[in-house]
Amino acid sequence: MLKIIKSLFSHSTRSLLILTITSFGLSCGIIPEFSRQSHALQFNFAVSAQTPNFTSTQLEHYARAVLTMESERLATYDFIKEKAGTVPEISCYQTVSNEIEPISRNALRSQLQTNLSQLNNSQLNQVVDRAFNYCRFAQRTVHDSGLSSTDFNNITNNWQQLAPLLNPIFIRLQQN
Repeated sequence: MLKIIKSLFSHSTRSLLILTITSFGLSCGIIPEFSRQSHALQFNFAVSAQTPNFTSTQLEHYARAVLTMESERLATYDFIKEKAGTVPEISCYQTVSNEIEPISRNALRSQLQTNLSQLNNSQLNQVVDRAFNYCRFAQRTVHDSGLSSTDFNNITNNWQQLAPLLNPIFIRLQQN
């Protein structure tokens, strides 16, 4: 995927696109990882062999939602990094009775407490509040985009196959 992106975009646009991809990954529980050795972006999800059918309207709504979330995602990331020195994997969803639901504040606190044991209670509360608020913002943004969370997640899960359709939409929206 990065080879395609590298060939299509300048460095600054490519960086913005990578940050954008990261934001929607975090918003739906798919966590992109950066390799320190190669600086490559890797995703922890399986891509189906067949490209699903999405309308151009759905893809446009998706791109708008991702771009809307980006500045808040970056601010949240920077806040957590400043407080904790590192930003752990954060999932905004949890499985309850075999159903995927938005994460509760308590579940998010448990998730973060495990990874940020160096923080005192006050610092941890600040990080939990900021991460929880971002998760709610991302979930509202997806809902307000006119997409269901299922459609949003399906587009995210099929990013690699949908990139040729999504990339021109992202470029157009970023230029406006």
